[in-house]
Order: sequence, then C-alpha cells, then structure tokens
Amino acid sequence: MSIYILVSNINTREDAKQVEIQLKPYREVLKWTIDLSDDEKVLRVVTAELKCKDVIRLVRDIGFDCRQMEW
Repeated sequence: MSIYILVSNINTREDAKQVEIQLKPYREVLKWTIDLSDDEKVLRVVTAELKCKDVIRLVRDIGFDCRQMEW
C-alpha cells in the first residue's frame, strides 16, 4: 500500500467531484481526500497498486495539475 501526497490546482467542490469520477473506477484507489482550504490544495491518495506517476496522469487527464509534495 502507498500513500501519495500531492500539490494540486483542484480549487472547488465541482473540481473535486471531477476527480472523484475519474478515480472511482480504479479499485486500486482505496481512499482519497482533497484539502480545499489549504493553499496547496493537497490531494492525498491511498492506493494498493498504482504508482505516483499513474495518479498524476489520471489527474492531468481531466485537466488538473498536480505534483508530488516535496518535504
């Protein structure tokens, strides 16, 4: 299991709904959250099998940008 913390430009609940629709078919995505109140719009994805680059591609495929958060 992997947990990816990503900085995104997902700004609204409507944006988050689009992400939900995109991620829902993937059983490998066990849980995901987006903190819309945070300046970096932190997207957290818990997945059984997907790699970080796969999650980034899925988000970018629907027109949003994201990158892995650097600590």
